[in-house]
Amino acid sequence: MIETRIASKEVDILLFLEGTYPFIKGGVSSWVYEIIRLLPEYQFGIIFLGAYEGLYKDYLFPIPDNMVHLQLVYLFENEKQEERVDEVPGNTKAFEEIKKAHELFKNSHGCPSGFVDPIGDVGKMIEPGVGFDFRQFLRSEQSWQFITEQYTKYSTDPSFIDYFWNIRNMHAPLWRLEEAISQVPKAKMLHTISTGYAGMLAAMVHQRYNVPLVLSEHGLYSKERNIELLQTSMFAKVDNLIANKSTFNYQHRLWLNFYDSLARMCYQFADPIVSLFKAAQIQQHAAGADIKKTKVIPNGVDIAKYAAVRRPPEAEIPKIVCFVGRIVRIKDIKTFIRSVAIMVAKDSTITALIKGVGNEDPEYLEECIDYVNLLGLEDKIEFVTEGDMLDVLRSVGLLILTSISEGMPLVLLESLAAGIPVMATSVGACREIIEGNDEEDKALGSCGAVVSITNSSNLAEEAVTLLNDRERWLSAREVGIKRVEKYYSQKEMIDSYRKLYGRHRT
Repeated sequence: MIETRIASKEVDILLFLEGTYPFIKGGVSSWVYEIIRLLPEYQFGIIFLGAYEGLYKDYLFPIPDNMVHLQLVYLFENEKQEERVDEVPGNTKAFEEIKKAHELFKNSHGCPSGFVDPIGDVGKMIEPGVGFDFRQFLRSEQSWQFITEQYTKYSTDPSFIDYFWNIRNMHAPLWRLEEAISQVPKAKMLHTISTGYAGMLAAMVHQRYNVPLVLSEHGLYSKERNIELLQTSMFAKVDNLIANKSTFNYQHRLWLNFYDSLARMCYQFADPIVSLFKAAQIQQHAAGADIKKTKVIPNGVDIAKYAAVRRPPEAEIPKIVCFVGRIVRIKDIKTFIRSVAIMVAKDSTITALIKGVGNEDPEYLEECIDYVNLLGLEDKIEFVTEGDMLDVLRSVGLLILTSISEGMPLVLLESLAAGIPVMATSVGACREIIEGNDEEDKALGSCGAVVSITNSSNLAEEAVTLLNDRERWLSAREVGIKRVEKYYSQKEMIDSYRKLYGRHRT
């Protein structure tokens, strides 16, 4: 289903967003909002991809005047009782094209040069009345035979039922994307903020209308979905006695290969392919992006806005540590909580704040609250829901991220601009933000500390040391201010996108 909230027949830039602005809080959503707000000379449209109808009611961000179109594409239907349907005839010619495309996707894995042969118009392949439509996918003999053949040939998991439903669930959204192609407004440029289903839809629209396509990746979609799959309970437990241990998680890998295929489709047609830092650019190339099409545009923050809350150097250092971010498993808040328990054991004057952003995973939030209670930290850790980032930064002495995966976290840059040292796990761009990127940047010094993921004891030791060493804390503060002012200004980031968009402005 497609729902239009704000309508316009034409836009300058059509953004494709999956689970972000304007309905979900987080760094990517904030980035999208700033891009739209600070480029008022362009009219923006948004195609928002979400899970189910009814989940996205309230806007969690302002809607700028130059955001003139907003459509919601729901990838999944709410559960309902299916009527019994007889077998339907399949479009043999269209199905053969799909099988060919399937082989191209499958054979491209592990090849950093992308697809050897061009991919046909995927939207046409599955368009009702023209290609192999959703009813044929569900009810035709060709579809059933192909699925059973693939299961027999490749699956190492014993349950065909689980395999069938995984295939159905991963492919069903493609027909929702096909439905959206003809309903998008006319645009001068397409800009997707991830690969995945959003990137796939952007590529399909590009194929249909030959509109230039830009991709900006804040984090590698496939990598983040892999972490989520490792943490999920969606896969049935397999009996070790009958499983092939060397390829035990076949259906897990099936999803990963599917996400990789979606990424390659987007990489094939996007130009440029933007990343936030050099290591991500290298990862994009390894995942199938043409290195000649890639470029780096780092995140940037409003320096003056956060400089306004800097405390004078002679002020007392608050012994308050803070986590700010989405309360989701990939942020690993439980490691932060464990580290606070160790900090308090070393220095009883230390307290902590957890500033949650959004409400994506209420179950995990309850787990975190229970964990605080279990460790007897109710008087030491406060969960904060009111106020914004500036309110937090006025009161804390150290910001900490314990994420398992990141891109270039805005909260680190915002903290440094406010004169607050930071600590983070060695993921994404965290190390180069804290320790520097090139030789000139590294010469500035460190503005905090970097630790390995899940290492709560090392994190606690570094935090306690920094908070009790005034000279080191002040040095980290000054390094952070210099680094963010020199390398991560919002003005430079916006100017880069203004120049990028200007290539196709008429």
